[in-house]
Amino acid sequence: MSITELEFDEQTETLQVSIKFFIDDIEHALEEESKERIFLGTEKEHELSNLFLKKYLSEQCILKQENQQLKFEYIGKEE
Repeated sequence: MSITELEFDEQTETLQVSIKFFIDDIEHALEEESKERIFLGTEKEHELSNLFLKKYLSEQCILKQENQQLKFEYIGKEE
């Protein structure tokens, strides 16, 4: 489950995407793919959690314009 917001920045001509996940849902998905315990948002958070999240989003969240896939640039997650 997530909430996704899209905003077009006219100055940079970029589409900015913000996705808010329920932590237990995204953590479960990342652990299924990575076969690692992730512990998002805790002191025990896996050191590669951002890499796992970037990979997951690039595979699961695909944006297209005129049937062409848009370039995806992962910025990071809020702590």
